[in-house]
Amino acid sequence: MYKFNKYDFGKKLKTFIKSQGLTQNEFADKLGIERSNISRYENGDTLPSIEIFLEMCNILNIDIENFVKYINEEKETNIENPFNCDTVYVYYISSSNRSRKAKFRFDIVQKKDKLEVQWVGCTNNTIYMTGELIANDDVAFFLFQNYEPNNPQLERTEIIINLRYSADGIYMGTLNGNADGYKQVTKKIMLSKKDLEFTEEMLERLKISNKEYENMKKDWCWYVDTRNKTDFFNE
Repeated sequence: MYKFNKYDFGKKLKTFIKSQGLTQNEFADKLGIERSNISRYENGDTLPSIEIFLEMCNILNIDIENFVKYINEEKETNIENPFNCDTVYVYYISSSNRSRKAKFRFDIVQKKDKLEVQWVGCTNNTIYMTGELIANDDVAFFLFQNYEPNNPQLERTEIIINLRYSADGIYMGTLNGNADGYKQVTKKIMLSKKDLEFTEEMLERLKISNKEYENMKKDWCWYVDTRNKTDFFNE
């Protein structure tokens, strides 16, 4: 089921035009229509024809879904965003020698049949991987793969976040992926809906505890239980 509101359309159109650095006159010229039409669209007084609407999307380089909301009533629980926001921030210990602190953001985009996620650098806005988010009341799964298909190394990463417990507004989970040479990597990870400074205290939380390390040696594997607050927060 599609939902469309002409006033929301107008507000979004105005925002998208400004984001492209265009004036109403410039945008109208690209569409081949009068500037007064753009004003009426932005105010929600009228709607463009389907031909004009599609050309708007082409000029603004955006998907139709940015204007039209899709509600999948049959699969609503499968595509619901558990964080109720468009961006979350993730923190973990870096594998790079240059820095021990790794911070990125995940941009979540609601599509008609899925939650699409982009793994983005906070400082350079580079998209490193794309993927999907699925969740229920207990856990959220982020599944990523390479953004660039011609990347010299194939990458696939799974992030599991515990939704049942949040300390100081921070969710905990694990990252399972591959490093250089396809070495398998498992890390603790933090997720926050707020853009936080990566502190030394957060860094300590992300270290593997002595108890976890001893269990790894005993069992020859790491049973990661993010539901266990005492173990996972190194208390």
